[in-house]
Amino acid sequence: MNRQMEEPRPTGIEKEQIEASEEEVYHARVREEAGLWELFVYLLNSLPTAIIAILILALLAAIGTLIPQESMGVTHADYVAKFGERKYHLLKSLGFTNIYNTVYFNIVFLWVAVSSIVCSVSRLRRTLRLWLRPTHGYSHRFFTARREPGRLYREGIPDSPEELQEQLKRAGFRTHLLRDADGSASIYADRGFIRKWASVVFHFAFILILVGGVIGRVFGFEGMVAVPDGGTSTVTVRLADNKAPLVRWLVAGVHPFHYELNLRKFDIEYDQHLQPSEYLTGLAASEPALREYLRYYVKDYVSDLTVRSHGNERRKLVKVNHPLKIGGTSFYQTSYVQEGYLLVSCDGSEAAYPVRAGAAYQVWRDGRLHEISEFGPSPTGSEILYHPQTQGGTFPVKAGPLYRAGVREGELKPIGLFEILPADSTDSRYELLNTTDWLQLHLPGHKLRVRMASRVDSTSVFQYRHDPGVGVVFFGWIVLIIGIVLTMYVPFVQVHLRWEPEVLYCFSRAFGAADKFSGYRVIEKCLANR
Repeated sequence: MNRQMEEPRPTGIEKEQIEASEEEVYHARVREEAGLWELFVYLLNSLPTAIIAILILALLAAIGTLIPQESMGVTHADYVAKFGERKYHLLKSLGFTNIYNTVYFNIVFLWVAVSSIVCSVSRLRRTLRLWLRPTHGYSHRFFTARREPGRLYREGIPDSPEELQEQLKRAGFRTHLLRDADGSASIYADRGFIRKWASVVFHFAFILILVGGVIGRVFGFEGMVAVPDGGTSTVTVRLADNKAPLVRWLVAGVHPFHYELNLRKFDIEYDQHLQPSEYLTGLAASEPALREYLRYYVKDYVSDLTVRSHGNERRKLVKVNHPLKIGGTSFYQTSYVQEGYLLVSCDGSEAAYPVRAGAAYQVWRDGRLHEISEFGPSPTGSEILYHPQTQGGTFPVKAGPLYRAGVREGELKPIGLFEILPADSTDSRYELLNTTDWLQLHLPGHKLRVRMASRVDSTSVFQYRHDPGVGVVFFGWIVLIIGIVLTMYVPFVQVHLRWEPEVLYCFSRAFGAADKFSGYRVIEKCLANR
């Protein structure tokens, strides 16, 4: 009934025209005869080049995520504390501390944006042309000179091409017929054209995402603000701050954003490990104070926050992943600071002193607590009390509502972990101080003891973000996912036919979830049903 067709194959551009799609033909011609401008447009329309640019943009965005940005209010001291002086200057010279305003980031971003527009417009034009004017006058060579030759049928040929066209329509195909002067006809048929439109949607979704990103970069802002428990902090943002010169010009007339944050109450809730880990069990004998300290962990931290902005007011219990939103700006609970006080009793006289993580303290002969500086401890002072740095996000001083297996058990009074180092020895030990038990220290000629004071200073830290383009980005991602799903799973079948009174030439292609030979099977079924 049919056989594979074999004829001599052409070479060069002629071969490209027969074997390749219209897009492939364009790329082949550019490679052979393009000038500088044509090469530039070709690169803008090139998928490999676009993928490389997107990967570079993703890498730069990852760097901006991992390295704190100046736009978040990070100071020189914060950078030095985190990276050291030399690394900080290297990062700053590379632009990594303000990466979204660097020349190279904006060049890559602009390339991706223009490339997305060029690719989307080209895809739309090709799809519209295939939708409106798909029929071509197919020669014999169109069916024979290709990597996978088409099929030739000599039996069951319809009396007219219109009869075959009607059979294809009943099979769900969209058809176009073109009569030749010699009485033969070319028929183009396809089924599942929604896959082609999905590909167009897929490309334009990138533009939506980029537009949303541009809106966010131009008219958005973000930063950090710390609010003490029971206190108030204010935030004033000018859009032109920390923006590129062109963006500053665009937003020069926008009025500043002003926010007043009042933290009515801030609770840091603690729970207890019911079954100590192997690490905690191993500390039972060697470091009981450290073991007891690590038994308590932060369960949650909740801020009763009120925000006022330009006549509007909003109050909410803010938790991690449960932000307060007002006027398009979101306030996220990100971290906290909890600092305690050390109560010092020297010869019956008591005084409370604030202590901070990573600092070392000593009581001198004047009976006062002193933070030890680079000059070192006093040889006539007490033992050194080192308030160790934190690990795993747990702060040295712990105090707040106490839970056991998720059930409220009471209140955890302030406790603080200190490493005690004798002034004349390298031996040390851990002591867990609380508000009831005194720790005796040695100070020649004085009666000295210390414990934790009941006072705790808690500060809630919020990240604020205003991004008017986030809705556009979100919608763009939804459209992108829909386009990807339709492109991958909707079957699309193309059939090219040349009808002659006693012979039928056929070439079929299938895409997506379609079977490779489904087009041929449809044609053979039409011929068998005559």
